[in-house]
Amino acid sequence: MRIVSWNVNGIRSLHKKGMLTPLIEKVKPDVLCLQETKAHQHQSEVDLPQYEEYWNSADKKGYSGTAIFSKEKPLSVILGLPAQIVTDFGIKNDGYGDPNVFCGDLNVAHTPDDLANPKPNDGKKGFTKEEREGIDNMIDEGFVDTFRMFTVGPGHYTWWSPFSGARERNVGWRIDYIFASEDLISKIRRAEILADYMGSDHCPVLLDISN
Repeated sequence: MRIVSWNVNGIRSLHKKGMLTPLIEKVKPDVLCLQETKAHQHQSEVDLPQYEEYWNSADKKGYSGTAIFSKEKPLSVILGLPAQIVTDFGIKNDGYGDPNVFCGDLNVAHTPDDLANPKPNDGKKGFTKEEREGIDNMIDEGFVDTFRMFTVGPGHYTWWSPFSGARERNVGWRIDYIFASEDLISKIRRAEILADYMGSDHCPVLLDISN
């Protein structure tokens, strides 16, 4: 199963720019998780007949919202808190409990390696002690930051300010994640940042899980 997560900063804008289709055609995600769709399903011109669609749009027009596009129809779908969309694909574990994956734009850089300028941003929004401890708590509860299973060190970001040529200079933050429960570690084959895909101030992130 290939999972891709992307804060698209407006699905209609991304579609009009012609930036969504190339990702789907080249990367071929089995599950595509989008944040900041800023639209209701009936407002979107995106037509992906090979995918089941599940939308959780904000009441306020042009604001927030998530959507999941899945090639396989999940056994169940839950909209709302504690997560915006929860899908159950019936993946089972040999031990106790079921494996879990959660993803999205968390608006937090976890460690100094996750932003280009950690010192001047220490204690500021997105890099406060409390926010970073929130991710520590997720890891303590048995979730793994899948990207860091394969890649260490700075220079790998998923969001860049639209000003001052930040993206061209790679002055960014890694604030988009795919977390997986520890019982999936043996099945995780690849986790990457797809920084070459444009159209949003964020880029997609990818996770491959074997059967």
